[in-house]
Amino acid sequence: MNVSYQHSNPYASNESFLLRFDPDRSQTQTACILVDAGQNVKVDELLADDEYLTAIVLTHAHSDHYQSLAANLRDGAPIYTSEATARILESVLDEAQQHTDNISDTEIVLDALEPLDDWRSPVKGLRIAPVPAGHTPGAAGFVLQFESDSEWKTILATGDWTWQRAGGYPGFDAALPVDIEAMFLTAATNDGYEGRLTESVRTICERASAGSPVLVSASGLTSVQYAYLLGHLARKLSQPLSVTLVGHAAKLYHDLDYDVPNVEAVAEFDDPDTVLEPETVTIAGPEVPTEASSGRLFGELRKDPNATLVQVVAAGNALVPSAQCTTHDFEVVAHPTEAEIDTLVEDLDPTQVIITHQHGRTSSRYKDRYSSYVWATGDESVYTIHEDNHWVAPPWMTTEGIAYVNRSSGASGSTWLGETFAGPDEEIPLPACDRIEEDVDLAAEGLDMDILEQRLRPAETASSDTSAADTTTTATDSRMSNGETKFSISEEDSSEAVASITARLDAIESQLEGTTYTARVVDAGDDITLLRVLGDVNRKHGQTVEVTIRNGGEDGTQPSE
Repeated sequence: MNVSYQHSNPYASNESFLLRFDPDRSQTQTACILVDAGQNVKVDELLADDEYLTAIVLTHAHSDHYQSLAANLRDGAPIYTSEATARILESVLDEAQQHTDNISDTEIVLDALEPLDDWRSPVKGLRIAPVPAGHTPGAAGFVLQFESDSEWKTILATGDWTWQRAGGYPGFDAALPVDIEAMFLTAATNDGYEGRLTESVRTICERASAGSPVLVSASGLTSVQYAYLLGHLARKLSQPLSVTLVGHAAKLYHDLDYDVPNVEAVAEFDDPDTVLEPETVTIAGPEVPTEASSGRLFGELRKDPNATLVQVVAAGNALVPSAQCTTHDFEVVAHPTEAEIDTLVEDLDPTQVIITHQHGRTSSRYKDRYSSYVWATGDESVYTIHEDNHWVAPPWMTTEGIAYVNRSSGASGSTWLGETFAGPDEEIPLPACDRIEEDVDLAAEGLDMDILEQRLRPAETASSDTSAADTTTTATDSRMSNGETKFSISEEDSSEAVASITARLDAIESQLEGTTYTARVVDAGDDITLLRVLGDVNRKHGQTVEVTIRNGGEDGTQPSE
């Protein structure tokens, strides 16, 4: 079997690629698998006349991976994806179609869907199965095995991935029962994911605990993920926090059959006031609240100085203009750190590493980094990676480099479970992509629970814990009349909050009261009365001012109180 790859949109987001499997060069057709259909992918321009599209693999339901699905369907190809992504794709495409011209023919996409939870063989000698990927609810990587000289050889397409779980869906698991010999690695990184995720959740909880109506604006699947985190966190800390998920995000929540404590999903609402309440977190999309559900709700809150907007945005997305409500924004993008990528490559030890979802220098940083053949190409050329039963080195590598990889990498000849099966009908047990229902683990989701428990634990618990007493302060009104327990707030945050409130009250008072001056009444005749202001006044001739009259003494003394 000869295998090659071709980047499908290297000048866009570079997450999509075409795999060609040619079992025999004498045959007239080559089976081709398109992994993701992002921006500017045009498979008709990539395939030769004697090639057909065998299948499209969709790793997850983010627009940079699905937006050209309909335009690239041909030859009766199925769309393989995880069961969770298949359940939400109709809602995702319907919503996207309302806000962009890039999405069309959603019916043909839905008709082509084939959810996978195990191995599927689209053609003889080739099989595909999903594996968990973290990143976002329902995301999956895909293992592809092809037959070569009576052996199964294995390729992994990671898709966007994280070690962390995503809304209960498992993170990537490197303990695979097959030898990954070639890996198409999504190498996008984010060194601050866990920290920003934790800080955003803390901010949301503290603002709600302070009595503020809180609106969280986020994309659809991110909204679902935040509802999952906040609902389970409130239960873990025994808090009365209520979460309302509205609009498109509520539809996704229902599509995925979530049932999270403290969370209510409202797909449609007529009156924003019915889903916006003090001490309640309302989550809606899109992440920039200028339209749809979050836009309607922000329109109600933006002039309320007691309200809070928390924007959870992807990299580079616009923030809202200034508003009278309190605003916070957090760039929370679920990608691994560079060190975590290194760990994945070291754990799997593949012979081939093909970098995707990167450009230029961010892609080239991975060259000569691993004991593997690293392909950091950024063009639409076709590159052969397996030929005549051997993995092929990049043409630019030196003889010494090739020898080093052959000595060091997974080409050492170890026998793995997947290599020993005789046929494609044999099952190789891979990690399940199903949501983990019983074992809710917020730390595994990426939250720093030490920080959250210290900052958000119940005030009554903090006061009884001598170690916590050094870092938190319990307000005298921390227990409400109905016996509910409020989140405690640290002294540092309490001081900042008091200073912020005082400054805001001073500004409001200044606007309401203005500056007080003493003036003497002057009768100018002809029914004209003048006020002569005593002392220096910073006002211009012709300027209009508002005047409040209080009675004073006849000699011009200050009025008595």
